[in-house]
Amino acid sequence: MSYSPKSRFQVAILSLVLLSIPFVNSGCAKAPTVNQVLTNVVAKSFMVNSDEWVGVTATFNTAGFMLASINVPVTDPNNLSITYGQFSLIPFLCSGACQGGGNISISVNLTQLAHVQGQPAILPNGTALPIAGFNPALMVALPIGNTSSRIYYAFAPGIALLGTAMTFSQLDPAGKYVPGVDIFTPFQAGPLAVTAGMFFGSNTNTTGAGFFMDLSSLINKPTPTPSSQPSVMAFEEKAPEHSLLQALTSNSAGEFHNQVKFLEVKPSSMKEEEAYRKIYELNNQKLTLEIK
Repeated sequence: MSYSPKSRFQVAILSLVLLSIPFVNSGCAKAPTVNQVLTNVVAKSFMVNSDEWVGVTATFNTAGFMLASINVPVTDPNNLSITYGQFSLIPFLCSGACQGGGNISISVNLTQLAHVQGQPAILPNGTALPIAGFNPALMVALPIGNTSSRIYYAFAPGIALLGTAMTFSQLDPAGKYVPGVDIFTPFQAGPLAVTAGMFFGSNTNTTGAGFFMDLSSLINKPTPTPSSQPSVMAFEEKAPEHSLLQALTSNSAGEFHNQVKFLEVKPSSMKEEEAYRKIYELNNQKLTLEIK
């Protein structure tokens, strides 16, 4: 059965665009739901020597695009020799037919990050982050190695956020086609609130995919709780008692009241269709996406 470009795109690479779309009534295939884009989500805080760390891991399902491996430090933008954490993207090993995707891991040294001044906290295409409810100046961005990709964090009273924006040079043609377009959808991954999506920019290495996680559950909930959603399997581990994470995110009374709100961001229907079409064309080229 033949599909329109939009329907074929939904079947082939919905996981990359990260939209919640119903099953395709083709009798041949069905599109994944939004909570299947990031699965096996884990958030935790832990100690390394005397420093407190925060980390997230997840399976990123791209449904068509292959991913190139990367394992690089998270560094001080003013001094790349100073390392504050680690970012890795490990693709699935495939033989024959493969749906694409891989495992993402982000870990940051919270003890060291508490006093870091990073880059402006905007998406690589220059648009605002899909997050509201707090002063955006509290969000800090740090480069992923020597690339245009970034990790983001904010730890302040009522705020516990960690995320990433990954730029892929192979998607530059799509960015030039619909510059400035963002598509982000919030969803629940077990106990963790998440927003994930794509951003498109006209310049080289300003188009890609990203996600942001609300880590308030590390502060508010007890130790590990499996998700009730079998497709997600999200877990959390509570911060150690009297931890720096708790100290940074609590108010003067020692209480945590979450301020974060994830926004659903969509362009006009015309721009959305144009983005679908161009990404679908790139998907047909069987590209391997490499963080740049």
